[in-house]
Parts: sequence; C-alpha cells; structure tokens
Amino acid sequence: MVGEQAVQRLDVGGTLEGGGVLPTMVAALPSGEMRISEQEINAYLLAHAGMLAPIDQATVRLVSGGLEVDIRAGGLAGTARMGLALQNGRVIALDPRLDGPLGRLVSLGEVLAPIEQRLNELLEAQGRRISDLRIEPGEVIVTVTDT
Repeated sequence: MVGEQAVQRLDVGGTLEGGGVLPTMVAALPSGEMRISEQEINAYLLAHAGMLAPIDQATVRLVSGGLEVDIRAGGLAGTARMGLALQNGRVIALDPRLDGPLGRLVSLGEVLAPIEQRLNELLEAQGRRISDLRIEPGEVIVTVTDT
C-alpha cells in the first residue's frame, strides 16, 4: 500500500519524458563526476516533500558504503538501510531492509525493484550510464558517462 503509492509518485511507470521525480533527476545528471552531500539530498527531499506522498518525512544519512533513511509515513516510522552498487553496468540496492513499525507493513525490496529498473531504463534511453558509484560518510560520489 504505502510502497505502491510511493512508487507511483516517483513516476516509475511513466514515459521517458515523464515529469516525475525520477525522470527529472536522471535528465538533470551532468556527465562526469559529481559529489552530492547528505545536506543537498535532504534539502531536495524537503523542497519536494509533496511529490513523495504518502511519505510524510524522509531524512538521509550517508554512511561508509551505504545509506540510512529515517522515514515517516501514515503515522508510522522506520529506518531504511542499504548499500548501492554497480552490477553489470546497472545500479542496484544491496541488502535493503526497513526496520521499525513501517517495516512490518512495507517490503523495501518490493518498493526498490521497480525504481532500480526505471532508473536503469532511463539512463539507457538517454545513452548514459553510471560508471562509478561510491558512498562515503556524508556524500555520494557518482560518475556519469555517455555510452
């Protein structure tokens, strides 16, 4: 329920030109290396909170090799934890889990699968790929290349 609604809000099933969060973010990625801070991610989430409904609040922490996201949705809280990696040229989540009361209702793996798929489809459709992806404390480092 909450997971399905969040996926729809990200425009996972939309067109490549769709105006949802994910297509907009992928289209805006510049080529080359980018360093994105935890503060920048949280500021983006705060500024676009309405597009994340039914998620009421999300706060990201970038830790060595992964990320943690404190989430509130429908009056319930939880903490999502996962790593990110490249596998066969595709971005994937590693060992995703959602703890707390929210985790009893939402399968993080089921939420992330269509997001991973859509992200990789959008990159491919634009003739781009992520060639390097690292998470360090406080920042994520991404290298985008044209194929």
